[in-house]
Amino acid sequence: NCEKIDVNTSTYSTMSFTSGSLTARAYAASAVVGSLIYIIGGATGVTTTAMAATASVQVIDTVANTVVNGPSLKMARWGASAVVAENGDIIVLGGTSNGSATASLALQTVERLSNGVWTVLPTAFGANTGSFSVGMTAYYVPAMAVSTTALGTTSTGTTSSGTTSSGTTSTGTSSTGTSSTGTTSTGTSSTGTSSTGTTSTGTTSTGTTSTGTTGTTSTGTTSSGTTSTGTTSTGTTSIGTSGTTGIAPLPTGRIYFAGGTSFAGGVSANTYYADASGNVVQLGSLTTALRGSSGAFYDNTLHLFGGSTTPSVAVNTGAQTAYYKALVNTTGSVSWTSGGTITSGRADHGGVFARRSGTTYLYLVHGNYGGTVTAKVTEYTWPSGMAKNELLTSSSARYGSVTAVVGNMIYACGGYSTFTATALGLVNNCEKIDVNTSTYSTMSFTSGSLTARAYAASAVVGSLIYIIGGATGATTTAMAATASVQVIDTVANTVVNGPSLKMARWGASAVVAENGDIIVLGGTSNG
Repeated sequence: NCEKIDVNTSTYSTMSFTSGSLTARAYAASAVVGSLIYIIGGATGVTTTAMAATASVQVIDTVANTVVNGPSLKMARWGASAVVAENGDIIVLGGTSNGSATASLALQTVERLSNGVWTVLPTAFGANTGSFSVGMTAYYVPAMAVSTTALGTTSTGTTSSGTTSSGTTSTGTSSTGTSSTGTTSTGTSSTGTSSTGTTSTGTTSTGTTSTGTTGTTSTGTTSSGTTSTGTTSTGTTSIGTSGTTGIAPLPTGRIYFAGGTSFAGGVSANTYYADASGNVVQLGSLTTALRGSSGAFYDNTLHLFGGSTTPSVAVNTGAQTAYYKALVNTTGSVSWTSGGTITSGRADHGGVFARRSGTTYLYLVHGNYGGTVTAKVTEYTWPSGMAKNELLTSSSARYGSVTAVVGNMIYACGGYSTFTATALGLVNNCEKIDVNTSTYSTMSFTSGSLTARAYAASAVVGSLIYIIGGATGATTTAMAATASVQVIDTVANTVVNGPSLKMARWGASAVVAENGDIIVLGGTSNG
């Protein structure tokens, strides 16, 4: 069974799942990605001479209260350890396949779960000199803690691409009760789709999570990162872009935002940050006032791509080729410089960094492409050259959609399909784009259905994509802001309704704080 312990009320309950059932096992590894608990391998035998290692993986969805079978390990093992990388991949180390509980020989192989597939990493991984053991304590320390490069902390265009990295657990510890402490690093999140161009970036610090195995002592350290609040200043940017940047892994606990449609109705060039105390500080300005840009935080730098100089949404004019970047220094200040240009103006699109065949590329997804609604996904070499490659053309041209990255998959959901003021054409599907194979597919959910909407904010927590608010109307005079929130589970391939916003809004921006909280800023309820 599985017991849920509420430390606030000092109570517990034995979980009763609405679907699925747990396989009885001990000394399993575990990993937490968002609200999903991965139970990995373990011993299914009940004697010390027949431990019966398993390769099976089960996934508990703590929101839907379900259990599903996940992809099996390549090698059966018990007493392994697991951590989660900042891009959401799960890495399993050590453990044993030995049937005996005594003098168990440790496996020296490492497996990685990426995009639903386990692979055995090459022997060059780590030291791999016999140092892996059974029941060891494993930690994952995000890149920003040790260098200025934060690979995988991308946030996206109309989107959210936060990678949640929760380093769990060291499980399968021996009967001596060793401590198991896992570090959790919440990944970046993203942004709202909207006609406006604020770039919102927040911070990520390392939180920790601690999961112990049966009979072990598990101690979890507390993260010192502050929670960023979404306070905005009066008269500044009030509507998010169709793609704004996600949170930056800085210890300062700040959310950055730039451009957008201002409180007065014009297009802004201003940049601000909001800190954990609710202070809003104005920083340097963009060279050009823009809304509807896409943005990402990558390599300790804020990046902003394209955008429109026209304050109104759902129009085919004003798309720009600008690319600006700003290094975030130790004091938190930024100064925008030109990073070059993108080919053809683009606005109300998604912009993300993703890895293809081991190389990082920039991807601009759908949007207003030189005055035309496009279904193109454009790849740029980065950081040098900005050479363009039209990677693929999907089936649904759209702008003002949600664009999110989970692993190496890009998801594009909702949006509008035309610039006709009286018939904007809501798109009611979600496309999954695989950059490694240059293919796409339209998602077919096993349960639930999407509400058609455009200019929604979005946030990625583990394998879950939160689609927040948006416009459900199909004319420029009746945009019909909604407060509804839907959650796509990219592992279970389902859609469920989440808790509604307190205020209906479209064109907002969203970021994910280091404790996993989602913060929504700005937007408008205007029809």
